[in-house]
Order: sequence, then structure tokens, then C-alpha cells
Amino acid sequence: RVEHIVGVRNRVMAGLLDQGWEVPAPQGNFVWLPLGERSVDAGEVFLRHGAIVRVFPDSGVRVTVAEDASVDAILAAAAELVR
Repeated sequence: RVEHIVGVRNRVMAGLLDQGWEVPAPQGNFVWLPLGERSVDAGEVFLRHGAIVRVFPDSGVRVTVAEDASVDAILAAAAELVR
């Protein structure tokens, strides 16, 4: 299971980097997006796309990486935020 989650997380990271995000190297089952004052609004975008997030207002968003289906949801939300 851990190996699978790491693979999913690596796909998410690759997609985020391709979109131009600067993301700290993850060590767990989530990625951290340092969004500052945009965190609350970004959290709503991720939730609307079906991604599991924890918002830290004025700091960032912790996006949980779970199953394969989470990759599309996370990257779709991130792409919306980039625009």
C-alpha cells in the first residue's frame, strides 16, 4: 500500500511541477502548497474537484494523496488555480 501511495504522490508531484508549481518535496501521503492568503479560496477549489484538503489559512493547503483517482482531481484543481 505504501509503495502504491508513493507512486501516486510522485505522479501528482510531476503534474504539479509541469504546471509550474513550486512544491516542497513531500515525505508523507500529501503535498503542501504554500498559497499564503489564497489558501482558503484554493481549498474551496480543491474540494469542488473532489480532492481531500486541509486548509491552513494564510499559510497553505495540505492536499491528501490517496488513490489513483485523486491524481486527476488534484491536478484539475491545481490547473484551475494556475489560470
